[in-house]
Amino acid sequence: MLDSYTKMVVPCTNISSMGNHCTAFEYLQSLAVPMMTEVKDKVLPTQEWSGLAFYSDSILFASKTSFVEAVIPFEYLYPLPMHLEGFIGMGSYRDKIFAVLDLKALFWKKSSVYNADSRIIICRYQEQRIGVLVCRCLGLRRFNLSTKTQVELSQQVPYQRFVKHLFYAEGERFAVLDMAKLFGEIQIGNLIKKEKNTVTKNIKNYDNE
Repeated sequence: MLDSYTKMVVPCTNISSMGNHCTAFEYLQSLAVPMMTEVKDKVLPTQEWSGLAFYSDSILFASKTSFVEAVIPFEYLYPLPMHLEGFIGMGSYRDKIFAVLDLKALFWKKSSVYNADSRIIICRYQEQRIGVLVCRCLGLRRFNLSTKTQVELSQQVPYQRFVKHLFYAEGERFAVLDMAKLFGEIQIGNLIKKEKNTVTKNIKNYDNE
């Protein structure tokens, strides 16, 4: 006994090999081969990794975006109350104070040249803000995971402790910088907490001058 689904008749104007009418089952069966072919030939989306790309000196880096709060132009910085390697001053963003780390000064012992392309990447680490000065920010980039390469850089490379993977895109190499490890090693969280009152006082004095 045929059920109502099999008995149902639908137009078959797009099927030349059949008559003017066919059952719904026959109609779906006729579509099976082209539908299967279409799925087989369809290119599945490629797995990707997204990161914030930027230059420090002439080196291309990329980092996770989960802890990035903002990217702002380089502006006036307040002096630090003490000398710390790689740090060039203190800035403020939305009334919050943050220390600014110059990657070029930290890695290559040479200060970045400030220009219109200079950017400060404001990151959050252990409930604190840290600014990272870079020579140029390229924005969000998507990398094909098939280009991900694990590396062990020579100890002579100044950033080797913080880079374990590379991505390749458009003929260029991007070193994936582990910001969390970088901040952890320089203990930026403890620095901010320890000097917060001193820096706040200094900034207020500069603003009142």
